[in-house]
Amino acid sequence: MATYFTPGPAQPYPKLKRYMDDAWTKDVMSISHRGKAFSDIYRRTDGALRNVMGVPENWQIMFVGSATEAMERITQGVVEKRSHHFVDGAFSKKWLSIAKALGKDASSVSVPDGSGFGPDMMGVPEDVELLCITHNETSTGVMWPEEALAAVARGSKAFVALDVVSSAPMVPIDFANLDAVFLSVQKAFGLPAGLGVLMASPKLLGRADELLGRGISVGSYHSLPELAAAAMKFQTPATPNVQAIYLLGRVAEDMAETGIEALQAENQHRAEILYDVLNSSSELESFVQDADWRSPTVIVTAVRGGNDKLHGQLADRGLIIGKGYKPYGDEHLRIANFPSIDQEEFDRVVSHLVQFGSLRV
Repeated sequence: MATYFTPGPAQPYPKLKRYMDDAWTKDVMSISHRGKAFSDIYRRTDGALRNVMGVPENWQIMFVGSATEAMERITQGVVEKRSHHFVDGAFSKKWLSIAKALGKDASSVSVPDGSGFGPDMMGVPEDVELLCITHNETSTGVMWPEEALAAVARGSKAFVALDVVSSAPMVPIDFANLDAVFLSVQKAFGLPAGLGVLMASPKLLGRADELLGRGISVGSYHSLPELAAAAMKFQTPATPNVQAIYLLGRVAEDMAETGIEALQAENQHRAEILYDVLNSSSELESFVQDADWRSPTVIVTAVRGGNDKLHGQLADRGLIIGKGYKPYGDEHLRIANFPSIDQEEFDRVVSHLVQFGSLRV
């Protein structure tokens, strides 16, 4: 079988098949989403996520179809007039386009792909209601440093929403300066696609209630008020992906048992190894030049002369690496550094990159 170093869908979590067999044995796919059995699954998954991610007890954890849906739910639920977006790649740009499609006055600050934001770009217009930040840009391998993220969040009166799709739970998140955090499960959690997780503070949910009370639309059956009211009872407004919620809980519990801090440290160590290889290579180069803004979970490398040869060599060895995102499809490789990857397979990729790159000594 091949090993997938792709940034989503990614390599399945090692114990996933066992958990899927357990779900089958327990009839998880057939139980009523209005019954106690499902509420117990929701409650268990809720607790496991709080444990591995540090979600505050007074926040609500809600389930939606995808992270893209979470972008819409948050924006529609909070913004009456204006949102502000930090755009550094395709997924942050998508969030901006969603806000505009909802009829919001969406302002933005943009940087070239592969770049971080300078101090002079961190200012936020006074009348902004929501800051939209993509913590880890999966298309380019840019991740916000903790200090820069905290400075922007503290420096604005607006609500702050953070997309952690390809960083959670491998990068610790400080919820203190945030109002909403969301992810999807097909990356570091190693699950099949089809489930999004939306975490929201009481303050943000209160804003949605306020807008709704003034007769402003905040969505329909999956609005923030509807999601939060159902979550209070460990339920969902509509029939959810029960199996995925169950599997997410089992994976999160296993991560906690292994030790989330140990997994995060291993992730950082592997990232350092990969970046060392790129820094020493004559044929490979990190797309993100500023080391402070480099992602430890999605390592993007430019390949001199194009990626076809290297990608093919790795695929022939059963090592499937993600190609560059859209315009960079023939130039870049995106190497997912997720906990599902076996150490032996990781070492094989590193060894081949070293050989391909003709390391300078």
